[in-house]
Amino acid sequence: MYSFASISARTSRLAVVALLTCLALSGMSCSKVNRTPTSPAGRATMDLSDGSRTAPPPVTDLPVLGTAANFAVLGASTVTSTGLTVLSGGDLGVSPGTAITGFGPGVVSGAIHAGDPVAAQAQLDLAAGYGLLTGMACTTTLSGQDLGGMTLAPGVYCFASSAQLTGGLVLDAQGNPDAVFVFQIGSTLTTAVASSVVLINGGRQCNVFWAVGSSATLGTNTHLVGNVISVASITLTHGVVIAGRALARAGAVTMDADSVSSANCGAGPIPPCRQRAHGEGSIAVAGGMANFSFNVHQKSDGRLSGSLQFMNRGKGSNLAIKTLTSVVFSGSSVTFVGTGTRNGVAGTYTVTATSSSSPMLSDRFSISGPGGLLESGNVKSGKIRIEARKCGHDDDGDDDDEDDDDDDHDGGHGHGHGDDDDDDHDDGKGDGRH
Repeated sequence: MYSFASISARTSRLAVVALLTCLALSGMSCSKVNRTPTSPAGRATMDLSDGSRTAPPPVTDLPVLGTAANFAVLGASTVTSTGLTVLSGGDLGVSPGTAITGFGPGVVSGAIHAGDPVAAQAQLDLAAGYGLLTGMACTTTLSGQDLGGMTLAPGVYCFASSAQLTGGLVLDAQGNPDAVFVFQIGSTLTTAVASSVVLINGGRQCNVFWAVGSSATLGTNTHLVGNVISVASITLTHGVVIAGRALARAGAVTMDADSVSSANCGAGPIPPCRQRAHGEGSIAVAGGMANFSFNVHQKSDGRLSGSLQFMNRGKGSNLAIKTLTSVVFSGSSVTFVGTGTRNGVAGTYTVTATSSSSPMLSDRFSISGPGGLLESGNVKSGKIRIEARKCGHDDDGDDDDEDDDDDDHDGGHGHGHGDDDDDDHDDGKGDGRH
C-alpha cells in the first residue's frame, strides 16, 4: 500500500479523487484509460492546477485509507466489546484514547495498538482518507430515501443528512472488480434489525466506503460490506457482521458479540468455495407463525443453486425464490439474495440465516424485500445448517455428483415448485431433522 507520507501532498489528493470518481462513474478500469482529452492514448494522466501531470497509482494501491487500512477496528476515544467479538484480517486500535476493553473474551487476529504511534498515524491517515471520499462529486442524491430494496451500480451516493437501511441493499459491480461505491452521509447511518448489504458480480468489499458525518449504528444481526468511516462513534449491536472495517475518527467503537473481517480487502476477489446452507422451521410473526425452508449451494466454480419457500399464513403471504444472484457465507451465517414471486408479484429478496453453535441459543432467520416485507426471529421447531467446504487453492475442484444429488433431493429444504406448494408445509412445525 502507498503511505500518505510517501506521496506528494500536491498530487496525491487530486490523483486519487480523479481515479475514484472515474471508477465510480464509469465502472471501467480507469488505471488504463485517459483522464483528459489531450492525454496520449493508453496513458492514465491528469492535469494538475499548476499545469503538470501525474499518473495515479494502480487501483489496488489507492492510498484512500493509508495505514488505517491495516486495522479491522479503529476508535478515537475508546473501543469496547461485550461477549465474543471476533476481529480478523486486521489490527485493533484506539487513538488518542488508550482504553480497549472486552478482548478477551473478544478475539483479535492482528495486533492491538492502544494509544501508540501506530494508532496515531492511522488516525491521521483516516482523516485524510475521509477528506478524499467526501470531496468526490455526487453521481446520485438519495436524501430521504431508504436504501432497503435498492440495487445500485458503482457510483457516489449522497445523503444531505441521515441515511437509513431497512432490509436488503444490493451493490452490483457489473463484472468489474475495481468498481467503487461511495456513500456520503451528512449525519447518521442507521440500519434496522437483520438488514444486509450484498456485493454481486465481482465487487470487492474494500472498494465500498461509508463516509458518515456523525455516528453509525448498525442494528442487530445486520450484515454489511465495506469500510465504515464515522466522524463520531460507531455502534455495532448484537450479532453484526461487517466484511470490511469499522473506523471512528473522533468517538468510540462499541461492539456486542460481532464479527469484523478485513481479510480480503486489497487481495482480489474472494476465491469460490464449495459451501452449502440448508434449513427449515418457523418463526413467530404478527398474527401467528411463518414457515420457511431453503437450500443454498455454492460450487467450487462459483455457480449458485438453491431456492426458498416462505409462508406467512397470518398475512396470507406466499413467497417462492427460485433464482439466486449472490451468496455470502460468514462463519455460522449465510446471506443470499434471490429473485422470486410473492403472491404472484416478482421481486428481489434478501435472506439471512444463522446457525447457533450453542444449545442455549436459537438459530435465527430473517427475510426482507419490497412491499414492506421484513420478518425476523428465532427459529422454532427446526434447524439451520451451515456446511463449509474447501476454498480457493485448497479446493481439489471436484464437485462430485453427490453434491448435485443433494440439491435435487432436498425439495423440502427450499426447492419448492411455486406458491401452491406452501400448503404442504406444517403450521409452524418443522421436523427438525437438520
